[in-house]
Amino acid sequence: MIRKIFLSAVLLAAALATAAAAADAPRSRDFELTYTAHVTELPPDAHQVDVWIPYPVSDGNQDVTVTEVVSPYPHEIVKEPRYGNSILHVTASDPKEPAFDVVMKVRVKR
Repeated sequence: MIRKIFLSAVLLAAALATAAAAADAPRSRDFELTYTAHVTELPPDAHQVDVWIPYPVSDGNQDVTVTEVVSPYPHEIVKEPRYGNSILHVTASDPKEPAFDVVMKVRVKR
């Protein structure tokens, strides 16, 4: 009987400690991310190169803000019609260099 009471007290103490720790935990966290796509080995005679990069979006678990996109070529954000995913589309027309980078800076609050 004393063993059961002791075990119950230990379990209750553990539950209270867990609840107290959860109450002290931050309710949200902020992240700053940099995503870099290295496009390499472009053929010298390439006329058009299309690059498709997943574009992050907000949902019920996180708020996403793309703060900057750096690309030596024009870019646009498109929605894929079948599933509705957002995509960063870069079009390199007559690229002069055999490689280039696309950089996306993102702020996420979870």
